[in-house]
Amino acid sequence: MAFVVKMPKMGGNMEYGTISEWVKQEGETVERGDLLFTFETDKTTMDYKARKEHGIMLKVMAEEDEQYDIGTPLCIIGEEGENISEYL
Repeated sequence: MAFVVKMPKMGGNMEYGTISEWVKQEGETVERGDLLFTFETDKTTMDYKARKEHGIMLKVMAEEDEQYDIGTPLCIIGEEGENISEYL
């Protein structure tokens, strides 16, 4: 089953983050612990690593150098060929 990765909240005062770089691209295999992207807050730059067992990067919905509120969907990971229309 597909799952959506959302902009994480990394501190009490954090309201948004900016995607610095996508490391994984659409169509690439994702394993638990793989670096998906880096993002910036008002205080630091952080890495975001995959927390699920495995899957394929089905859709990247966020652009580099753009700011996103906490909880904004950033990408979808799931099984190859999976229907993700309900998440878009």
